[in-house]
Amino acid sequence: MNIPRLLCVSVAAVGFSTRLLAVEGNILEEGNFEMGSGQPEGFVWAGFAGDPSITPNKFALVTEDSQFVRITVPPATEKEVALVKIKEPIPAPKEWVALNVSVKLRVRDYVPGSEGWHGVKVFVQFLDAAGESVGAEVPAITVKENVDEWTDFEKEVQIPSGTESFTMTVGFLGAAGEVDIDDLSVVPVK
Repeated sequence: MNIPRLLCVSVAAVGFSTRLLAVEGNILEEGNFEMGSGQPEGFVWAGFAGDPSITPNKFALVTEDSQFVRITVPPATEKEVALVKIKEPIPAPKEWVALNVSVKLRVRDYVPGSEGWHGVKVFVQFLDAAGESVGAEVPAITVKENVDEWTDFEKEVQIPSGTESFTMTVGFLGAAGEVDIDDLSVVPVK
């Protein structure tokens, strides 16, 4: 038995599997929303478009069983957009072919919007080297009803050709109610 060769192969295998685990995990730094106060670390408020009387105080980090994001859109407002957004685009290496997007949501007092595409959304927007959109935003996850308990949602989204980076938004689009958002995760697929 060649002990040095066996040792080298074992060390190489451990190093390779460690790199694999590092790449295949959640690439969002703070998708659990446990850090930060007032605003989640690594995310910005995308605001309420269409109704300047609604201020960002309808968005909060809430601590109950854990810390999570809560967005509230009162009914009977000019509701268009109430989202949190990743602060900086995330590079997407060429070997990635898709993103596995997952999130935990709770939705209360849901009021549908006037269009069929309105709802609680997780959007992925792919960007080219100049920071311009590659295709349209992709609605990775859509919820159009009350969800009383924390519920996991997941979808794999294909990365279009020409993508250099991506960004994400989560929250209400054209609908009203209260949504709690936690454990937002993006895992690259090679």
